[in-house]
Amino acid sequence: MLYWFKKQLTYFLILYYFWYYEIKNYKINFNKVIGYAGAVDYDIKTLFISQYFIKNSNLFELYNVLLHEIAHILIDQEKEAHGPLWLKTFTDMGGNGNVTTNFPLYIEDYPWVLSCSNKNCCLQDIYCFKRTKLHCSDCGSYLQPKLNRYKLN
Repeated sequence: MLYWFKKQLTYFLILYYFWYYEIKNYKINFNKVIGYAGAVDYDIKTLFISQYFIKNSNLFELYNVLLHEIAHILIDQEKEAHGPLWLKTFTDMGGNGNVTTNFPLYIEDYPWVLSCSNKNCCLQDIYCFKRTKLHCSDCGSYLQPKLNRYKLN
């Protein structure tokens, strides 16, 4: 129930800011990404907000991420990124000035675990979002991907 409320609140806040700042032609997309809270794609004029972030953040963090992303849309410059113009816009809107959020990622959030194929190696498991081919930083052996047994669905 709380997730549904937070998602609806997020949607209406974004619509309000689009109206207040006269932002036209942008779409809102709630995605299932775990690796970031929000993002703007200037090419397809879309504001992405992570459903995972909505579910696991508090309202203060959520509000700051919305202001953060709206500030990106307002300056409409990819090259500016988190520079002085973006920061001034973000803080003038009421944002806290932080570029990143502090919402936690837990072991069970990662779908893959990479383990060193060398049984004598002391490298600990690496939890990651993508099944990828990497080599061990300690011994150079191939890291074996396997599904995370702690993953909660």
